[in-house]
Amino acid sequence: MCAVGVEDPGDVALAIRTLYYFRERVVEYDKKHGTSLINEVLNDISEHLIDKHDIDIRLQRMDSSMIEANIKVLTRLNIFVKVIHNFLKVIDKEISELPEELQSLSEKKNLDISHRLKKKEAEKKINEFAEYAYLLYEKYKDNDKYNTTKRFKELKRLIEEQFDITDDSDKGDIEVSLKDSKDVPSSSLQSPTDPDAAYSFKNRKHHSGYVGNFAESCSKDNPFQVITDVEVKPNNISDKALLSESLKDDTSFVSEAEDLLTDGAYFGKETEKECDEAGMEIHLSGIRGKRNVKNNRNLADAIVEDNKLIRCPAGQKPTEQEYIEKEGKTAYIKGRFEMEKCLKCPMLKECFVKVNKTCVSFRFTLREYDIKSRRKKLDDPEYLKFVNLRSGAESMIYMIFYKIGKRTIFRGLHRVKNGILYRAIGVNLLRLRNYLKRTRAKQAKKASISLSLKNIGRLFSLFCKSFRILIISVHN
Repeated sequence: MCAVGVEDPGDVALAIRTLYYFRERVVEYDKKHGTSLINEVLNDISEHLIDKHDIDIRLQRMDSSMIEANIKVLTRLNIFVKVIHNFLKVIDKEISELPEELQSLSEKKNLDISHRLKKKEAEKKINEFAEYAYLLYEKYKDNDKYNTTKRFKELKRLIEEQFDITDDSDKGDIEVSLKDSKDVPSSSLQSPTDPDAAYSFKNRKHHSGYVGNFAESCSKDNPFQVITDVEVKPNNISDKALLSESLKDDTSFVSEAEDLLTDGAYFGKETEKECDEAGMEIHLSGIRGKRNVKNNRNLADAIVEDNKLIRCPAGQKPTEQEYIEKEGKTAYIKGRFEMEKCLKCPMLKECFVKVNKTCVSFRFTLREYDIKSRRKKLDDPEYLKFVNLRSGAESMIYMIFYKIGKRTIFRGLHRVKNGILYRAIGVNLLRLRNYLKRTRAKQAKKASISLSLKNIGRLFSLFCKSFRILIISVHN
């Protein structure tokens, strides 16, 4: 009531349904225009805070977090059962024309068919309900009364994602087979109640839902930090793709950063190239993969410029070299060193060269050189201290999901995203409030000290005056 200016209980009451209608209109607008009005509000507030309080956004940090969908996790069999059951409710008057099992399914309330089924029994049931799904699809795909309904579209999507359909136009035959579970895309339908949710595996756990990507300022000189970017996508999107989208978004403040602190999940050839084009350097708090301890250990100490090896760690220049770049393959540099010098070199045992019978050769990809160079930078304590500023992003994510947890209460991508955006706006305003409270407390303390000093000065003057009177009285 207070937020919309209704402060007097006697005024027009604001019904909760009014807020629901407002949220619905915002979501419809977002879908129609491919934008987010709430994201614009976040950007406006962030821009105001940055300008008014001189927030430095040249240094930013980024992190992502899984957001669990507000759905029941369904097995593959139960997804078929749920979708078929929902469509049977639409064609309720025509159920008598269908097989008996479908008729009995329409009346069931407990749809957990896979409960206590053994593996072979479950596979048999999946094939059985897959046949029912395809039967319903073929029967009603040309029926204008039903093929435009939401439930038929779910059935059609299930067929497209779960089946291999081969149309042999020459023979006039159509081959239909159920896909192997590993061939079903991660973007496939997880539940009819939330068709936008996807699935992924992270830290050996199955996640159904969305992924949130967040960025904020992190300069130590800032009076407080500001969230600069929020993106929410189905969780089968990689961190690299999320960073790429932020850089392409004209409304995002991420592209204004000169240095971006991330973890190794954001590191990739394309994202590194995009960061370079944006005039930004990406700093990683860690590199994915194991260190190669068998060879190439000192490759990072070599000097490579403009696709050429300038000199090795010992300062030797190659006698010949070639940069090779082929379409669809990783570019690399290969060449040779003077054999006599290499055999006498004290670094030979840990060098990236290969000693052959007639020559000493080398071959490495630029990608390999870049990764090893970044790993070497992490051995520097000062640089490691700098990139460890990224860990503060976890605190930002904690604040966004504080109390509500990482399981969303909403369903659908736009609703989930707007819910997270509201939280990000709240975090920015909370940080502003805390900063103002600290500032006022300091000012009050300063004023108190000033007042105390003033009182001490008055007491000292009074003491001096009294002392002079005392001296005069004693003298007389």
